[in-house]
Amino acid sequence: TTELPGVPSESSATTTYLLKVDKTVKLNLRTAFDQAEQHNPEILKARQDVDIVSAGIVSAGAIPNPQLAVQTGYGPAWTKTIAGNTQQVGLNQILEIGGKRSARLQLARSQKERATLQLDAIRFDLRTRIRRIYAELAAAQAYSQLIEHQRTLTARLVDIATERFKAGSAPEAEIIQATLNLNQYDAQRNSAQGRIRQAQIQLSILLGEPVAPNIIAEDHGLFESESTNNELVPAPDRPLQEESVLLQIALDSRPDLLVAKQQLNVSSKQLSLAQTQRIPDLILGSGFVFTTFAPPEKQQYGAYLNVNMDLPIFYRRQGEIRAAKLGIEQTKTQSLIYQNRVTAEVSAAYENARLARANITKYRTELLAAAAAEQGAQRHLA
Repeated sequence: TTELPGVPSESSATTTYLLKVDKTVKLNLRTAFDQAEQHNPEILKARQDVDIVSAGIVSAGAIPNPQLAVQTGYGPAWTKTIAGNTQQVGLNQILEIGGKRSARLQLARSQKERATLQLDAIRFDLRTRIRRIYAELAAAQAYSQLIEHQRTLTARLVDIATERFKAGSAPEAEIIQATLNLNQYDAQRNSAQGRIRQAQIQLSILLGEPVAPNIIAEDHGLFESESTNNELVPAPDRPLQEESVLLQIALDSRPDLLVAKQQLNVSSKQLSLAQTQRIPDLILGSGFVFTTFAPPEKQQYGAYLNVNMDLPIFYRRQGEIRAAKLGIEQTKTQSLIYQNRVTAEVSAAYENARLARANITKYRTELLAAAAAEQGAQRHLA
């Protein structure tokens, strides 16, 4: 026999399990969150995106470097007076006009804020998935334990039926029926093991584990009738806020919706940058010129200043400005999509929570008490 992943074995020597996992890891929900924060590839990539965008702020604030201009030559074209060519050394400098650097910086900073919010959104989504899979693992392990307990009780009933048959106080059919029930639990325990392993594999992927170990969920309070506090869900008797209040909280704090709102800010900054680029930059240059005529020609020298700029006659960034305006409209539409999605998710979750709380109350006040009484009767019979 091999031990059922996540569940102490109470089986007999005739039981065959499907899987065996050597490495065992015990996790609570907080530990799972911390491990995913360190090793999950989605989180790691989102952090790298923030770093990349942060580097873009440095690039956006860069001042154009000056350009060195040198003109020199050899031969009669440069040494004879009649040629008239001069040697020269100068510097050219681009002067950005219209607040382009400031607009680039504002855009880069808004992009960093968006990347940071995207990191929070990925973390929120990842923790939601971890919480669900962790709860599934805890439920699967609790169910497997239940199967083991029921199988142990049924095996005892088989022994009792056998003893009664040998004593002549019960028909053989009673043994057959008890054995059939026992065999059914063997199939159920294999199904329970598969359910556990599937949850372990999914949880391992979220935690960044290359090979899924035998993960044991330490939080079993969710499945204890007297539990009032655990990491998975709040206490069932905790007052539930109004749906409108929870919806407003979600609209104000959901990371994915905040990303959509920040994207609108980014689009606005892109429009501002495109508008500043309509204003042409100045290129100023100055330098020193001199001659290298062959003797006895008289040498000449002097200084120069030049000014260059593009003339926005044929094109004034109409395409970039149009694209930025359309991007703003698209972002508004995307924000509305996210808002509608959040509203639907909160409404559905609220209804599920309300029904779940009603079912828990029903189980705790009626069904669990009846089940406990029946189990006591069966133990007494055994």
